[in-house]
Amino acid sequence: MAKKGAPRKEKRLSVHKSRNIKRKENKFTIKLKAGPHNASQSIPLGFLVRDLLEISTNNKETKIILNHEKIKIDQKIRKDIKFPVGLFDLISIEDSKENFRMVLDSKGRLKPIKTEESKATKLCKITGKKMKGKKIQLNTNDGRTFIENKTELKVGDTIKISLPEQKIIEKLAEKKGSLVYVTGGSHSGETAEIEEIIKGSINRDKTIKLKTKEKNFRTTASNVFIIGEKKAEIELR
Repeated sequence: MAKKGAPRKEKRLSVHKSRNIKRKENKFTIKLKAGPHNASQSIPLGFLVRDLLEISTNNKETKIILNHEKIKIDQKIRKDIKFPVGLFDLISIEDSKENFRMVLDSKGRLKPIKTEESKATKLCKITGKKMKGKKIQLNTNDGRTFIENKTELKVGDTIKISLPEQKIIEKLAEKKGSLVYVTGGSHSGETAEIEEIIKGSINRDKTIKLKTKEKNFRTTASNVFIIGEKKAEIELR
């Protein structure tokens, strides 16, 4: 008789490229759970703890660590090994008192970097905006929702929030001169400055011209994440 419920494991060959995994080492890996991040832009918490941070050596040890409430994601305790962890999430380790930020490598794969930031904050990209009665609802890339009476924020802009309070402490507009982080394409993980914003149409996506000290290039707006005005609002290296 077939087992009830969704499968707990996933074949390594089928996981998204955002996960830096040795595909032929074993047949299965931890299956990603639905959550705040898109499946193509996140990795399971258990994979992060075991394979990237190397705090544990197997799933049993990983579950013990999580069940003892040793790991926080964005200042909230998470115990599910399948919980999705995504771009710019803040990971806090209770025992070592270390903090890590999720960023991208040059191949678009998520990786943790150690951060020494004194305050727990996070950058969130505005991905949706609509009226909710007489108020305005803003949706972000990591599944958060903010209700505002009025706002000048638009889709593509970024907000900096405090954790765990989720209070907006900074607003970063998508405009010429803004500093961005590239989240897709051949320039994944790079920072650049907006040179020009090219409006889209029914048949063409909105694109953005970017420049660095070494080169100029263009990418779609969906691959651009505003991270500051003159300097990044969070540590990225």
